Amino acid sequence: MLRPAAVLLALSLALPARAEPRELRLDEPAALATTGGALTAALAAELLKPWVAPPACRVCGTNAFDRWARDALRWQDPGAARVGSDVLLAGVPLLAGGALALSAARAGGGRAAGQDLLMVAEATSLALLATQAAKLAVGRIRPYAWADPAAAEDRDAWLSFWSGHAAATFAAASAAGTVARLRGYRSWPWITGLGLAGAAGCGWLRVAGDRHWALDVLAGAAVGSLAGFGLPAWLHGRRGTGTAPAAAATFGFSGTF
Repeated sequence: MLRPAAVLLALSLALPARAEPRELRLDEPAALATTGGALTAALAAELLKPWVAPPACRVCGTNAFDRWARDALRWQDPGAARVGSDVLLAGVPLLAGGALALSAARAGGGRAAGQDLLMVAEATSLALLATQAAKLAVGRIRPYAWADPAAAEDRDAWLSFWSGHAAATFAAASAAGTVARLRGYRSWPWITGLGLAGAAGCGWLRVAGDRHWALDVLAGAAVGSLAGFGLPAWLHGRRGTGTAPAAAATFGFSGTF
């Protein structure tokens, strides 16, 4: 896990830097409000899970593809895979964000580094909020509880769809790569590619750890990628490109189209 991180950081330092970062459309107070509001709501849903999660599964069955993937990918020691996925959940955003901040600093943009990280946090927090809403609404049984109903110790056993680990890591990796591309950092292909590889590894470990079905991970990856690639470009594209401005509000978006 440390070798890809070292490669990513080394490439961020080794590649030649632009003279200065390209200016993006960013309303910092609005982005801070969006990020803080989304994170607060997502954390509240997590803390209130014993009371707001469904008392029983709403989607209690599975399908042939998910059963096949579970049999093929599940480790004999699922606990080790779960620990690995938690490490990547923290590591992918930290490393992608670190490489992005280094690229900004090398381009001479001290303030740009903070702005870049804010845009990544905004996309990731909105992906997490969407994930919490989907988990509570769908109520899909986790694979370990499907295989052994006695193992369902709490309501978290009904919150399998979609994978929060996949959504968060794919959102952070793709947002960091997108912001780097918009800024004009030459490191953006490496930030994107290695970040997404780490996110894919995290998703694979969620299946190996018997915490999610394969379709849960694929859905989380799609949502995270949509947030990470789409939101920075839509909300914060380069100034003077002719793209209609949009402003983020705490729990939604408003703009002129």
